[in-house]
Amino acid sequence: MRAVGPNLVIAVLMDGPQLTDRWASRFATTLADDPGCSVLSLTSLGMSNLSRPSSGPSRSRVLALWKDASRSATEIELPAGCGGVVLSLSTQYLQEWAADGRNDNKRAAFPVLSGVYPIKAAFELQ
Repeated sequence: MRAVGPNLVIAVLMDGPQLTDRWASRFATTLADDPGCSVLSLTSLGMSNLSRPSSGPSRSRVLALWKDASRSATEIELPAGCGGVVLSLSTQYLQEWAADGRNDNKRAAFPVLSGVYPIKAAFELQ
């Protein structure tokens, strides 16, 4: 299925924070589990700042969520004073099997998150 379906889905949303307990995470988990692609959902800082929780601390700086087939969802937060975040991806190869018992000799590849690196801004963001 991986050879035919997408390996990476990037969803740019006009939404609040990309938290693991919100709707985007549920849909990302569905795509990551079957057919097994990696999912990155993003929102802007402005849209995320408009989100006000009814109780508890604000988590409005969680601007992205990464989910792949091998790990649980990872919230990606923009630290205060940073202008952006660089994501480092690497490729993981897995052996998959057909219904008749043939394998693909580890040719099925999908991206995995290998690092998150905040970038300091030359000016202060609010």
